Amino acid sequence: MSQSSGSAVNQLNFTFSDTIAGYVTAPPDDAGIFRVATTDGREYEIRLTSEAYGEVIRNLGEPWQDPGDRIENLLAPGRYLFVYGVF
Repeated sequence: MSQSSGSAVNQLNFTFSDTIAGYVTAPPDDAGIFRVATTDGREYEIRLTSEAYGEVIRNLGEPWQDPGDRIENLLAPGRYLFVYGVF
């Protein structure tokens, strides 16, 4: 994940993992990169890897639910999601 901001003030010189939440603003391209905008207006580019997976929200005690479609097809503009990955 990378924040698409040109500011040198927030440049990171180390890697870490974190979760962000937001709305898909651009679906995945041929390289598997899509964009997510947080509610405070920051936009991130997310790159899908072969280890990426999706999960459907469920109630406590319910089993894991396979979304049943390729993850690229689920990432439509306007969809709200949580993304966990390495910055």
